[in-house]
Amino acid sequence: MSEALRLLLIEDNEDDAQLTVMRLRQQGFELDWESVAGADALRIALARRPDAVIADYNVPELDIRDTIEAVLAADSDIPVIVVSGSMSAGVGVELMRLGAQDYLSKDRLERLGAALQKGLERARERRRMRAAETEYQSLFEQLPVGVVRHLPSGETLQVNTAMLRILGFQNEAAYRAHPTPFMDASKRKLLTDRLAKDGAARGVELQVVRVDGSQRWVRMDLSITRGADGAVNSIDSVVTDIHERKQAEEALQNSHKVLEATLERLRRSNAIRQRLLVRLISAQEEERHRIALEIHDDAVQVMTAANIRLVMLGRKLADEKLTAEVDLLVGTVAHSTARLRRLMFDLQPPALEHHGLTAALRTSLEILTADTGIQHTLSGALRDEPPQERGVLVYRIVQEALANVRKHSNASTVAVVLANQGLAVSVSITDDGIGFAGPGPAEGEEAGHLGLASMRERAYLAGGTWAIGSAPGAGTRVEFMVPFMSSMAAASAPA
Repeated sequence: MSEALRLLLIEDNEDDAQLTVMRLRQQGFELDWESVAGADALRIALARRPDAVIADYNVPELDIRDTIEAVLAADSDIPVIVVSGSMSAGVGVELMRLGAQDYLSKDRLERLGAALQKGLERARERRRMRAAETEYQSLFEQLPVGVVRHLPSGETLQVNTAMLRILGFQNEAAYRAHPTPFMDASKRKLLTDRLAKDGAARGVELQVVRVDGSQRWVRMDLSITRGADGAVNSIDSVVTDIHERKQAEEALQNSHKVLEATLERLRRSNAIRQRLLVRLISAQEEERHRIALEIHDDAVQVMTAANIRLVMLGRKLADEKLTAEVDLLVGTVAHSTARLRRLMFDLQPPALEHHGLTAALRTSLEILTADTGIQHTLSGALRDEPPQERGVLVYRIVQEALANVRKHSNASTVAVVLANQGLAVSVSITDDGIGFAGPGPAEGEEAGHLGLASMRERAYLAGGTWAIGSAPGAGTRVEFMVPFMSSMAAASAPA
């Protein structure tokens, strides 16, 4: 038997309170409820942590705005629904901006159950997102490689324990207060020049100076994170301690056995890193889901409400010129809402979770055609769907490839072919666009193709393969394969 919902009613009319409870029970809710009408009683009731609050707009001893503030101060996840017999829609929208989940007229309580259920689901989702963020932070701290994120100004945004350990710091405060650089000027210039030219610096091996003055070999991978406007948001560094490997290489002629032991430790460290990085990708997808949910439940809802008000205003105007202006505004708001919904789809395509990889890619291609006129074909069939995590990885790689087609190819057609290749998914994306010259992303990203490294690294991270072929005027072909599980996981799976 499910646990009863702990409901707090803020209501000074006992008959109205009983009517609200009766309606909710008719709509399937099992309730453990109480009703209050004063500030002291409200404070005591909130200390008992109700699951939801339904507040009458007009309670003499309680201002509804102060009430909403008090509830959210006690627990920001508690959904608050305001009911009233006389409240205007404008006031209702204001209360939702203050944090109320919904507002209802007392003569429309048939909607109360649905509004309450939606509020409870949103509260659960927020708690899940916070748990995901906590897990992300935990994973960040557990990474066996050093990770540090800087602002373009040099200010440290985030640094993990492994990075402090590599440089010999006891804590983050000591790291942030350290006045001198960790590498010599020539190495700093090398990294700065590579970042300026390529937007990344991969596999740079150098010696860093630790806080005690000793030197340690590390491998550095740097990348730039940019905002939607193209401005640099941060510079991210992944630092791998390779000191033992370097020492082992120098001692190769003297002790082959020591070298093998050292390399085995490095392989184990890399395996741990691979597992943790895969979990970080999962955390990123959860964050995409959270952002999509916030867009839906906040921006889209507010813009939809605004559009409704504009339509109502237009119907009341007698001036045809003003009516036309309002109609134009209605169309603009509707267009903006549609763009937000498109962004929600890009962040969290529902077809991927509910109907599988093929359906999600078909929808993305249909959107590409609708937006750009580029004709598409999707051929092949998946005999076996990949696991959810691998399906998301494949989808993101294809999504990046289609973004390059959209932005850079000047193509008229694009063809996507899916197939199972043993216990793996293979994909090819071919367009008939202008193509490009050069060796491709192995030596450095071509101008206008900054997504190539992202696609390649995602495929390699999954233990798969990735390749690109292009020539001026001959279009571009991207091919990759992602296994259902990493080779490491496959080796450790029971027979």
